[in-house]
Amino acid sequence: MEAGQTPPPPPPGQRPPPPPPTGGAPQQPGGAPPPPPPGAAPGAPPPSHKPGAGARVLVVIVALLFAFAGAVMIAVSLDLAEGPRCEQVLAGEEPPDEEGECLDASKSAQTISVVLTFLSGIAAAVVLIAGIFFAVTGRFGRLVAIAAGAAIVLGGIGLVIG
Repeated sequence: MEAGQTPPPPPPGQRPPPPPPTGGAPQQPGGAPPPPPPGAAPGAPPPSHKPGAGARVLVVIVALLFAFAGAVMIAVSLDLAEGPRCEQVLAGEEPPDEEGECLDASKSAQTISVVLTFLSGIAAAVVLIAGIFFAVTGRFGRLVAIAAGAAIVLGGIGLVIG
């Protein structure tokens, strides 16, 4: 086809090819890739998407809060483990604690509550360790979130059961 001729019409049911680009040098299929954007060195890896200083400081603050909450949950689990159950107090097997209180739950519910609240404290310790690691390296933020969720859920269930 010469420069002054019009292309033949496309067969029925097909779209015509796009018009050639106007101006500039013609593009060749399989040619060189476009140049990198200004300021980027050729062959350099793409910029990393690591969190900034604000996110890292926030995670450290949250990790410290979870450390305190984890210590409280471990203390609660130890208190639940040592406290007398009301059925033992009523049967005369155990005296009530110093405040005259007892745990109104079965032995299995008491055991489950102790285990869950203790595991909540352990998960909070994982939040602390992973939070410090996240602050230093900027990696494993998902681990911090998963451990924090586990600490909250385990502690909540343990306290509701107990």
